[in-house]
Amino acid sequence: MALTDTEGEKNRKRNVNRALSHTKARWSDKQKLEAVNTYLVLGNLAQTARLLNIPEVTLKVWKASAWWKEVVEDIKMQDRIELSNKMKKIVAAAHQVVENRLTQGDPYVNLIIKSIINAAFTINR
Repeated sequence: MALTDTEGEKNRKRNVNRALSHTKARWSDKQKLEAVNTYLVLGNLAQTARLLNIPEVTLKVWKASAWWKEVVEDIKMQDRIELSNKMKKIVAAAHQVVENRLTQGDPYVNLIIKSIINAAFTINR
């Protein structure tokens, strides 16, 4: 996925030797993704701009673009999937512990839950 909104920008050749000015700077997709991730962690465009040395105006333009919203949704979906997988592992481990305690007894409590009583024992009392 290219992180630009227009086809002309995606197909345009980049001049690598050109000195970058703050008004005409070209930002790589890696820098754009880093900006989105940093913004999601910090929650503040001004701090993100200072940390990454990207003009805040540029970040505001990016944030209003369609690709920014898609990347944010992708990151949030990945986080939800990761959290879901962690929760599944926790539930499976807890289920295994409960199942072992139900079938083998509780090793931490010295109580006998089941006891077979001889019928002759109860009649003679």
